[in-house]
Amino acid sequence: MAADYSNSNVNNETVLAFAQQEWERLRKLSSRAVGKAVWLCTWEQLRHAEADLLDLANKQFKAIYSDSFFIIEKEEQIIIAGNGDRAVLFGVYQYAQDVWGLHAVYPLLGDESLNEFSDPEDASTRAYTVNEIHIFSPAMERRGFVFETINDQSYLKAMIHWFGQNKINEMFFTFSLWDQVKEHIAPEIRKRGIQVTLGGHSMKFLQKLNTEEADHPQETANHPYTAKEQFDFENKDWQLPLIHKIIAYCRTVPNLTTISLWPEDIAAKQSSDFVRPYIEFTELLKDELARAGLSLSVEHIAYNAGLAWHMLELSGDNSASIDTLYAYWGRDYRFGYVDSPKVEDKRAEAALKQWAAAVSNKERKLTIFEYYSDHYMLTNLFPNLSRRIIEDVTYYSQYELHGMTNLVVPYRGEDDYSWKRASGLNSYVFAQAFWIRDYEQIMDNYYSYYPKHERASARRLMEAIEEELAAVTSWNVVLFPARATDPLQIRNGKQHKEAVIAMLQQIEEKLEAAVQDSTLVQEHAVARLANYVISYARRIKEQWISL
Repeated sequence: MAADYSNSNVNNETVLAFAQQEWERLRKLSSRAVGKAVWLCTWEQLRHAEADLLDLANKQFKAIYSDSFFIIEKEEQIIIAGNGDRAVLFGVYQYAQDVWGLHAVYPLLGDESLNEFSDPEDASTRAYTVNEIHIFSPAMERRGFVFETINDQSYLKAMIHWFGQNKINEMFFTFSLWDQVKEHIAPEIRKRGIQVTLGGHSMKFLQKLNTEEADHPQETANHPYTAKEQFDFENKDWQLPLIHKIIAYCRTVPNLTTISLWPEDIAAKQSSDFVRPYIEFTELLKDELARAGLSLSVEHIAYNAGLAWHMLELSGDNSASIDTLYAYWGRDYRFGYVDSPKVEDKRAEAALKQWAAAVSNKERKLTIFEYYSDHYMLTNLFPNLSRRIIEDVTYYSQYELHGMTNLVVPYRGEDDYSWKRASGLNSYVFAQAFWIRDYEQIMDNYYSYYPKHERASARRLMEAIEEELAAVTSWNVVLFPARATDPLQIRNGKQHKEAVIAMLQQIEEKLEAAVQDSTLVQEHAVARLANYVISYARRIKEQWISL
């Protein structure tokens, strides 16, 4: 008797039901779709019907994660089978891209009716060979985006849909932001099985929760380092009351898997013994969560807030139970850790190796926190970092990480500047680099967004931006807490004046030449971005000259 491949047994399962809906929607969008039956199933479901197929597929995986999946196209049916419900949904999008040519490079930003697009002449699309198993597995388990202050419900919904399409499995919110957007985005998160992490710089918000002083922080602050006082983690008096608020709050959050509460975003005054008391607080938090019946992961952050190395580097003993989020602020993104000439980057690499060894010895998890979509750190002289991101994922993989997260910080200003579009390439490459190891394949997929006659010109111009703008990050530590784009806020700017002006002059000249050589019309999105960068670099250069 033939196996029953109907989905009648999973229609009540939210993620699998949504996967079926997406399959039908995408099939209707495609001019290439055929009428084969499809079975969308988890491996557990497949085990009861086609155990031999599952065993054969599993032998081909080099590593298996919760989002690993495989696709096999038979003569009369297609099987998309995932290690979990979310993996099945990812498989639907994978098939739609590979076979039907339906890509999703950018989220829906308001100027398109759909974010999927297809090129019927695109040679990269293909039919799967009949009875050949196609294996898909990421480089790391945890692949997330971090949102701290973006109270933009339509944008967050668009990103949630885009995360499903690009196989991102986590969204990280501050408690404050989640509190503002939860009613609008929770249903979208549930449908896709995306995991939620809550935390960040949230302890002051939590302290005031359910009090007359309770309020959300200003979402328009133009500087992130606004905390006035660091928490005293050696003082135990405030900790249990705060933790009990956290426990009560967490009971209401769907798909919540992790709590990642951080110290305030300023340097701790004490020069030593900061990390240990802070980790003890997270250990107490984990114990109390477990006592309350909440099975959640808890992590601490190793982060050089205010350039404080003693908040990043491991000193003394560390936890036996708490995971680590490693966040080094101040990288010169022109370089990887291995080839960087910067003393700070080398010191950060040494700290990373210490944490990796400490975590591995105690069977804890290590996640890397990066700033690839951070418009404060990277400024609105925003660099494309496609090569850096892909090389970083390869580099970090040697540490057997649990995963990576990418911070999204919006541009705050009055310019007519589309920060969502500007940061889109970095976000796309970050998502893809866990699944595709080849740089050219990722780039080919990205530039399929543009009509064929525009792709070469768009790529040359985007690569010129990538070549020139990463140098801006080299000034973040030197000028901290200001940046190269903040000449009017820098007290010691004159000693760096000549070098920064030279950098801005080169950005202006190189991109002007690239625009002149381009065949793109001036209204094209890439040309508009390049012209904005030119005008902005010129404006900042003039401010430096006037110092």
